[in-house]
Amino acid sequence: MTVKIKKEEHQREILYRRIRVLMVDPVAFTQLFTKGLLFAKRTKLIEGVPEDAKLRGVVYDIRLEAIMMMVESSEYEPVPSTELPPRQLVEIRAGVPGATKKKKKK
Repeated sequence: MTVKIKKEEHQREILYRRIRVLMVDPVAFTQLFTKGLLFAKRTKLIEGVPEDAKLRGVVYDIRLEAIMMMVESSEYEPVPSTELPPRQLVEIRAGVPGATKKKKKK
């Protein structure tokens, strides 16, 4: 989802992307996995991200001690490729609220 905009004829084209950077705590991220690096059952990785979001890249930032995930969505505002994308606060949620079922008594 890249938008090209020409400001003036003598200027170059600036590409716009609909992207955000999700900052994720490494400890919280590693707790999502079970034995064999399989995702834990019933885990939604990121709460607060649009349904059409696509992961475009993942990087670990030593200075911030965080995993940075670049996510693109049509719901985000366009950002020039010459600027850093804004950060988005997200929540990692394990399990599904209210999903616990009690067995029926016979």
